Amino acid sequence: MFLKRFSSLTMVAAIVVAVTGSIGPAQCGDAAKQEKNLVLLKQIEEDLVKTPGDVDLQVRHMQALGVAHRRQDQLREAEILISKHPRLREAFKGKMFALIGLRNWTGAMTAMEQVKKLGPLSSAELTIRGSILAGLERYQEALIDLNESIFRDSSDAGAYFTRAECLYKLHGPTADVVYNLEKTLKLEPDFPNARKLLESMDGNLTRGSQPRVK
Repeated sequence: MFLKRFSSLTMVAAIVVAVTGSIGPAQCGDAAKQEKNLVLLKQIEEDLVKTPGDVDLQVRHMQALGVAHRRQDQLREAEILISKHPRLREAFKGKMFALIGLRNWTGAMTAMEQVKKLGPLSSAELTIRGSILAGLERYQEALIDLNESIFRDSSDAGAYFTRAECLYKLHGPTADVVYNLEKTLKLEPDFPNARKLLESMDGNLTRGSQPRVK
């Protein structure tokens, strides 16, 4: 069954946490890091009491809520920021991440379209859009973004992992899927679920398949 058993939400979350902004990466499954995230959130809140009009702090607080998995709170703060600053790109990104966490793929794509209107997408943002398209089961479109992201930055483990999922959905358990999972683990050995998924591929390759994607 391989990736059919794997939640697209988990896949997207594994990628999103690496690109949430200036607050840095968040592997929230780790208790120590979760504790650090909560300390950071409290510190930002204390700073906001002193300077409540600081937009940068407001953005960081919104991002920190997402890292803490408080998606509804993150969404609410993103919408407040958007209402006050309708051209604030980071606010739309915060809304997008919150909607991804809430499994609202359509809403996340709408937010991503606003992000794109306010500036060209980076390679990391192309990976995120690719993962949203995968959540919407628009795999061919997702591959266009993922291939472009990897072309720009071949060190993005998340892009390879999402490409593995899309290729599996389109073609089944092929050597291309294995190749992309192996690249994921080479770049990030602890990438969530990648090793388990790769191991589940053993003996299940489509007969005669050869890797096509590099």
